Amino acid sequence: MSVRAWLAGLPAPLAVAYEAGPTGFGLARSLAADGIRCVVAAPSKLQRPSGDRVKTDARDAVHLARLLRLDESRRGVGP
Repeated sequence: MSVRAWLAGLPAPLAVAYEAGPTGFGLARSLAADGIRCVVAAPSKLQRPSGDRVKTDARDAVHLARLLRLDESRRGVGP
């Protein structure tokens, strides 16, 4: 199942975020074409809580979701 198909099954309104990386902005453009708000955050621009030295995918996902909810990921963001 593709990311787009999975997201299409979720209730609206929908917003997603991911850290910029080797996937480029193709996913962001594709989601925007589907009417889904997609924020691509620059990892170097994200504010991290002090003392947060452990980097894991799960922690990063929760951190991005919280920033997206607060609309704090707009700094250093692509399309």
